[in-house]
Amino acid sequence: MALAISQAEKTAVFVDETAKKDPTLKASFTECHKAYLAVVADLKSANVKLKLSPDTAHYDVRASNDKIRRVAELVGTNSDTASTTLKEMTMQMEKLLDLAAGAADAVDDDDENIHRRV
Repeated sequence: MALAISQAEKTAVFVDETAKKDPTLKASFTECHKAYLAVVADLKSANVKLKLSPDTAHYDVRASNDKIRRVAELVGTNSDTASTTLKEMTMQMEKLLDLAAGAADAVDDDDENIHRRV
């Protein structure tokens, strides 16, 4: 979970700095920055809830996927260097979110999520 939080925070900083430097990307990157800040908040919430309520933690992680998809939509057709970098960072984030969701499932000791672990 900590790795996903760290990656989301680093990406949020990158997006914010790029939005300030490049006026042509400002609108879309400002929205991406908001999305990544929301991802950080979701992941931190999931981390707090992980031991007491793994199902809720899993939900919080999965809620981040919607925000990541929004980022992909915002920069999907852009071909500039910053957008390409953000696309790569977002693909990495998608993989880390899958790992974080798996971590939440692994902590969960009930059998409702057994199909995900088999």
